Order: sequence, then structure tokens, then C-alpha cells
Amino acid sequence: MRPPRLSVALALVVAGLVCATKARALTVTLQATLTVPGTQSGDAFGGAVAVSDGALLVGAPHQQGGWGGAYLFTRPDTAWVLAPAVQVGSNPRGSFGAALALSRDTALVGSPAAEDGQGAAYLYESTGAQLVLQTRLFPDLVTPGLRLGSAVALEDGTALVGAPGYASFAGTVFVLERSGVGWTSTAQFGPTDPRSTGQLGRAVALSGDTALVGALRGPAGGTAFVFRRGGDAWSEEVELLPDSSGGVPPTTYGEMLALDRDTAVLIAAGQDAVHVFRRGGTAWSTEATFRVSRTPWFFRLCGGVALAGDLLAVGGLEASQGFVYLYERSAGSWAQAARAEGTRVGEADSDTTFALAFAPGLLVVGVPGRGRVLVYSVLQGDGAACTVGAQCESGTCAAGVCCRGSCPCVDDGGAACASNAAAGLAARGCGCGAARRAGGAGVIAVLVTLALLLGSFRRRRRCSNPAAH
Repeated sequence: MRPPRLSVALALVVAGLVCATKARALTVTLQATLTVPGTQSGDAFGGAVAVSDGALLVGAPHQQGGWGGAYLFTRPDTAWVLAPAVQVGSNPRGSFGAALALSRDTALVGSPAAEDGQGAAYLYESTGAQLVLQTRLFPDLVTPGLRLGSAVALEDGTALVGAPGYASFAGTVFVLERSGVGWTSTAQFGPTDPRSTGQLGRAVALSGDTALVGALRGPAGGTAFVFRRGGDAWSEEVELLPDSSGGVPPTTYGEMLALDRDTAVLIAAGQDAVHVFRRGGTAWSTEATFRVSRTPWFFRLCGGVALAGDLLAVGGLEASQGFVYLYERSAGSWAQAARAEGTRVGEADSDTTFALAFAPGLLVVGVPGRGRVLVYSVLQGDGAACTVGAQCESGTCAAGVCCRGSCPCVDDGGAACASNAAAGLAARGCGCGAARRAGGAGVIAVLVTLALLLGSFRRRRRCSNPAAH
């Protein structure tokens, strides 16, 4: 006996409607709270964090009276485990671990106060639960106040090390490249006009062939520059300043920044404002400027920013409580998607700051004022942009979109939804999210299916109605 076509088709239509209209959601869950026995409240454990491929690096720059330390956590299954070896600074008051970067099996650690403020940076290779020193970067000449290692960035085989005290505080960035089994210093770049800027390299971020570097602009303002790599050379592409309507940006602008592909984020703590820039071709423009809190007199941005695709995390204090706010981008607009309640630090001191880092499906929050690191699971709903399934609540990422296998669509933006439904095919992919991202092609397919069904139903009625003959 053949099943009624109308019932089967209506079920598929309902499934398509649910698939095409399901709202995107962000699920944030506290996964772990990491501490280290023996660390003191003044060690600033969590003052810097970096995460990559199941490894988490945590800095404690004030440990042992300022020598500093760095702790490696690994996740062999579902729990984070402290590695037995702890890297400690080799210089008194060197602030080892004040800046960290992690990329796959490579770790980069800054020690900006080493050797009377000359600074240093260390590159390690991870072998299981151990970090093996590969390269130690020191200035060629003794230069007190150079503060090499104040900021570091690392991606694949490229490392950036900021030195804001270079050349009488004009600042510079050193570039190291992996060469075989070692690392080689290959380039150094600074501001085009060092007379108008200062302390370039106080913050750095790296994404592909693009670097974002913070600096000072005059005695009372901050700024940031985008540099781009061509061959072995780096050249200045643009200076990113907020809209002039906001006045001169405070000195904190350019101190906290993040970069992911063609999106740059800069925090102006003195204005409690977030500035988002986006590149189209070689031109950068302001995508968004917003304040985090609706009650600015109780709020201030106090440190920490992280960016991963369409997700942005910023840390701040609201009514003496510490929070991390998560924003999600959709169609060029940013909206608050969640607030990580677990980062509340009680009656926090006014100098409380956060260190933030993203990994697929994870947000790591360092709270140095309380000597702890919080690890959150951050899962995106259907239709959100993704690169791997670990970012998605469903566990599936297809065609760059989070989705689940219950939708009768394929990865072509929904164009085959109707034909698949008519043929009764099982789900073969996740075109539902792609359809939403492409402008609702899945909804169109559902409407087409409804039209076909109504036409078929009307034809059947004409055939069975004696009055129609």
C-alpha cells in the first residue's frame, strides 16, 4: 500500500521549515577551573594565556618575586592535566610569561623585564608534555629599556616579538621564521614615521601575512598599524584610528587588540569602546563601534580581547564584578550573544584584568587577580560560520556552516532540498545552515515544495469531482 503523498510531503515541509528557521544560538558552559598548588595570589597566574590543538599555556609573570613562570596543560581526553615540567625565568624580575603565544607544537614566551628591562623571548617545541627550548632571542647590543618580549605572536612557522623601547622608544617588531629544525631572525619592521609614533610593538597580533601592531600616537593617544608581508619584507599597509568624532583615542587604544584574517579589533579602555575594522581588498574601513555595557557609569573595559571568525570576547568590570562578554557577527553587525557569568571575581580590585584566548569550541579566560584560569565550552548554533565541527553545538561543520544531520538538504545552499525531499532521500549534509547564510534558499525550496503539493492536490480533486467533468 502506497503511503499518502500529502502526509509524507507535509512532514518534509515541516522539517524544512524547522531547519530553515531555527535561530542561531551560542551555548557557553564552564568546562574547567585551573589552578596550580603552591602558586601565590601575587604570582599573577593567568596573566597571559594561549591555547592551540589541545594544549594550554598559562603565564605567571610575578612568580618567585618576578622571575616568572609558564605552565603547560594538556588534554589527553576530556580533562586538562598539568604537565610535570614548569618553565621558569632565568632572570630576576624578568617577568617571564608576561606574553605568550602557542601554535600547534610551538610555544613563544616573552620576558620583557629581563636584564634590567632589555627583555628576551624564548621559543619552545612541545614533545608530549614537555617543552624543549629551541631559540632564545636577545638583542645584539645591550639596550636597557628595550623591553623585548612585551608582546608576542605566533602562527605556523612565523613568530613576531615586540620591542616597544627600541630606538629611544620608537619601537619595533622582530620577525623569526622556522628554518628546518631551527629558527632564524629574518626581518624587523617599525613605523614609517617614528617621529610621530612611539612604543610600537607594545601589542602584536598575527594572521597569515598580516600583522596588527599597537603603538602610541603623540603624548596622549594610542594607535595601531597593519603591516603586510611580501616575500621576506614587511611593509606598512594602513594606520587604524577610530572615527574622529570620538576625539583623540586614549593611550589605551592599541594596547589591547586582536586580528583574524581580514578583521581587526581594538579596545579603547579609556572610552570603554570596541572598534572593529574590516579589510576589503587592500582597504580597511570601520565595520562597527560599540560600548559593551548599557550602564557605562558602572562599567569599564579592563583588559582582554580575543577574536575567532565571527566570535569576539572582551573582558570588563561591571559594578565591581568581572565578566567576559561574547559578541557574534551576522551580516556585518555585531550583537551580544552571551555573558560568561563564571568569570565573576567578587569584589574585584580596580586593576583586575583578564587574559583571553580562543580555540575551536573553547574560550580560555585568565584571571590573574585570583590566580586561576577558566576554560569555557563555546558552541555555536546552526547557521553560524565555522571551520571545524568542534565549534558547533551539533558537532558538524559543512560548507563553512554549523548544522545538524536532521535536515533534508545538501551542501549546495539548499537548491536540492526540494528534489531530495521529493525523492525521500535521507540527510546527506547540512545545506540548511548554508541556505540561511545564502539568504534563505531553504525557505524558498520549502515554498516551492508547498506550491507543488497544492498543485498536485488540486489536480487530484479535479479528477475525483464529478461536477468537474
